[in-house]
Amino acid sequence: MGEGTEVTKVTKVTQGTGMDFLCEPGGVDSKLRVAMFTKSLIRIALLVCVAALSAGCATPYMIDRGRDAADIFAAGIGLGVGLKGRVGPVQAGFLFDVPFVGLRGGEIVDMTPGSCMAQSIDVCLLFAGTEDFVDCSADRGKQFRAGNIENGGCAGIPFLMMLDETTRAPYYYTHIEFVIGCMGSMRLGFNPGELLDFILGWTTIDIFRDDLEAKKRRLKVDHPGTKVHGKVHVERDATGKVKRLTLTPNDGRAVEVILDAKGSALERMAGKRVVVFGALESGSLRVESWFMRQ
Repeated sequence: MGEGTEVTKVTKVTQGTGMDFLCEPGGVDSKLRVAMFTKSLIRIALLVCVAALSAGCATPYMIDRGRDAADIFAAGIGLGVGLKGRVGPVQAGFLFDVPFVGLRGGEIVDMTPGSCMAQSIDVCLLFAGTEDFVDCSADRGKQFRAGNIENGGCAGIPFLMMLDETTRAPYYYTHIEFVIGCMGSMRLGFNPGELLDFILGWTTIDIFRDDLEAKKRRLKVDHPGTKVHGKVHVERDATGKVKRLTLTPNDGRAVEVILDAKGSALERMAGKRVVVFGALESGSLRVESWFMRQ
């Protein structure tokens, strides 16, 4: 070789791993290095996918991870007029919207008239408003009732629509959403809190306590014999307030439900058949978790 000619040293190593060449300075072009590194990453990603598939994507653990991933985004269509923006509990705009169908609460939900979620509604009048999201399919803590309107007027802080005292849906406070409507309406949302919950969920840390499959397993261990299949019956007083709520199994007597925050949530399931996990206390059922029976 002539003077000044650079010698390229290429050493074959770990054949089949994707890192097929060890390049010394002044050797193989940097583009080739990037290509080989990318090839390695692709192989690693494929191995991870194969491992996940071999573990079974339908396992309770993977079902919870899939739901957590779906919680990150929201999208839907409905019937409405106006527009609204929301960052956590802070909302502003002019909007009247009745959602029909969309991705909310980690699943595709049907909120058309006649469905059990048809009570969902969103009203915003500049600095005051109210919003209900009814999730009948599973008790993952996604349904909520929020607002600052009482008795036809604004109550509380303008633009700040907090959850009511019976709602436990912490994800509401980290949700970012925009709704626009002109007869037909469109809703788009992103939740950074749910993104964090999804990431931590791989380590089984559940900050929003919405891992339903894990909750079912835990309840079966902690409270054996307290899984109740039944139809929800609601008795109200003269003012419309719930006086008594019971579950009637197919082949047994009615079980009264303790009317705490979780028990009262079954009010919206009147006439529906549900599966309830809980604990019996003096003959009454304290609800831990529930979902609608398919």
